[in-house]
Amino acid sequence: TLQGVEIRREWFEFVPNLPQGVTEQCRVIDTAWTLKKTEKSDPDYTASIGSAMAGGWLYLVEPFKFRKELPDVVAWIENEKKLKPRTRGMAQGAGEKISKQFLDRNAIPVEQLAAETIDIRLRLTAFIAFASRGLIKLVGDVSRWQAFLDEIVAFPRGKHDDLLACCAGITQMHGLIFNATPRATLP
Repeated sequence: TLQGVEIRREWFEFVPNLPQGVTEQCRVIDTAWTLKKTEKSDPDYTASIGSAMAGGWLYLVEPFKFRKELPDVVAWIENEKKLKPRTRGMAQGAGEKISKQFLDRNAIPVEQLAAETIDIRLRLTAFIAFASRGLIKLVGDVSRWQAFLDEIVAFPRGKHDDLLACCAGITQMHGLIFNATPRATLP
């Protein structure tokens, strides 16, 4: 059941660099912004993780997580697209639709991911399956991945899952989807 979903820190190996010959590089962005931050509010973050495939391994690179206003979020995405043309995926939610309008006006193409309305625990099924088998490597040292590690330890009870939402999009972008075989019904 979805109740027992958890992600364990020990499933991930840290490596210093991407290997030679990586393919299918992409970056997924999950946007968010605050209009009037109050002391009691704890809004979502804009988050982004890059990824690459090599030798059957999924490598995650350059996690980002920050809070900024809409114009700054859009400017950051534009800059990412210029620096990393393979920035391909953006989750499809209300905030992303508004961000995409701004990006479209500036001719910055970003591919939409159509999974935002599905429970994140379900969207993470493929990611968790790969991670639990040790097939996902984190590029960089532990300090670079601290926000990600904090999210996985708190999941699914934590308030924020912004970087994990990117991971759900990454498996979609790379086509790492497990299709459950329908069970036969007994008479």
